[in-house]
Amino acid sequence: MASQAVGMLLPSLSDGISRNAASADGLGSLLGALTSGNHDRYLDNPQALTEANAVADGNGILGHVLGNKDASRAVAATVSSVLGIENETIKKMLPMVAAMAMGSLAKQTKKAGLPAEANAQSSGDILGQLGGMLSSSGAGDLLGQLFK
Repeated sequence: MASQAVGMLLPSLSDGISRNAASADGLGSLLGALTSGNHDRYLDNPQALTEANAVADGNGILGHVLGNKDASRAVAATVSSVLGIENETIKKMLPMVAAMAMGSLAKQTKKAGLPAEANAQSSGDILGQLGGMLSSSGAGDLLGQLFK
């Protein structure tokens, strides 16, 4: 059930990342966070997702990606109603899913050698690569293990 929830949460995050990165400034900020942050630690040590600083990190990511708490709550409510999982459980999962998704993107960004800054010509190519990276993320499997 947890991996189904993650599967439903990731598209909302992916859409938010795409919207946020649609401008050169937004894309540059995202690439800077991906290349200089330490988000990939969540993939290296999934248990770190349960720590308070990971939840705070995930909430910060959600703020940038979805815009506000109302949007996060709406995403959680939708997933909760579709899957029949308590809304509070989904709300607790959402920052962890955001941190894991960002960790996956960070790891893949570093591996792909994407630049920390984007220019107008490369932004479409980079956005396409980031979208593919997020959709291929193993976040569902890893978070499913935490919420068994």
